[in-house]
Amino acid sequence: MIGRAKEWNGLYYIENPNLSTKSHSLVTESAMTDKEKIHLHHCRMGHPSFQIVKNIFPSLFKNIDIGSMSCELCELTKHKHLPFPINNKLSDQPFSLVHTDVWGLANFPNFLGTKWFLTFIDDYTRVTWIFY
Repeated sequence: MIGRAKEWNGLYYIENPNLSTKSHSLVTESAMTDKEKIHLHHCRMGHPSFQIVKNIFPSLFKNIDIGSMSCELCELTKHKHLPFPINNKLSDQPFSLVHTDVWGLANFPNFLGTKWFLTFIDDYTRVTWIFY
């Protein structure tokens, strides 16, 4: 068990023996830094840009540069995929290792009218085949 919580007015509040009995949550707003408050509002509002949070809560940004704010979740969701692990294996003959990728959906069709294509690359010869 990592903690206990009590229900009060439809919400569950984590009990912490280090906080006063008057406190109803683990971290009260008065104990939070402005950066923590900004990040909390950013998360609660569905991860808008920090400029939008600044427009809504300008008093929190008095001593904080908006460029210093970041959200790991926002950064990760902008990535197309996670990086592939480094592989030092090299093929020693044609077709022993073939890389493939599906590309699409393109905004506009190509000259054949397709919006997708498939590539195969032989690791040894570097010959590439593209299928529409």
